[in-house]
Parts: sequence; C-alpha cells; structure tokens
Amino acid sequence: MAQVPGRFKIKGNRKKHLLKQAFAADLPRGLLNRRKSGFSIPVARWLREDLRGLLEDYLSAGRLSRQGFFETPGSAGPQTRTLRRAPQP
Repeated sequence: MAQVPGRFKIKGNRKKHLLKQAFAADLPRGLLNRRKSGFSIPVARWLREDLRGLLEDYLSAGRLSRQGFFETPGSAGPQTRTLRRAPQP
C-alpha cells in the first residue's frame, strides 16, 4: 500500500477509500461506514481479581503505616470499598 498514490487511498474526507472499496462486497455496510470507537479496559475487575493480592499488599494498613504517607485508622477504607464493589457490566 505504500506505493499506492494517496489520491486512491483517500477520497474527500473518506480515509482508507481503496481498502473499503476492495472489501465492500464482503463486509456489512454498517461496518464500512461507522465511526471509529474506543475501547474500555477492565480496571475495576483487574483490581478485584487479577491484581487483588498486589493491591491488598500495597494498601495494607501495616505497609501504609511504615511508609508514613497515611494515618493507619482510615487508610483501609477506600481499599475495602473498591474490593467489595459489585462488578459493573
């Protein structure tokens, strides 16, 4: 595609014109004409499942107390709420 002149790749504001034209018969029209969309990452699930042990270790009252960044009595509140929150769809 690097050797294909730009006038074939872009038509007006429609980018990837040549590519879309090549696959027009094989792909649904809605797919070819839709806008770009982002994706979300499951941070909350990671913190509750995959990274739970690491989070508990780093936010444990003992560790926070030793580091001196937070006062121990209220430091476990946010961690506990995050880990107990129900998963979101």
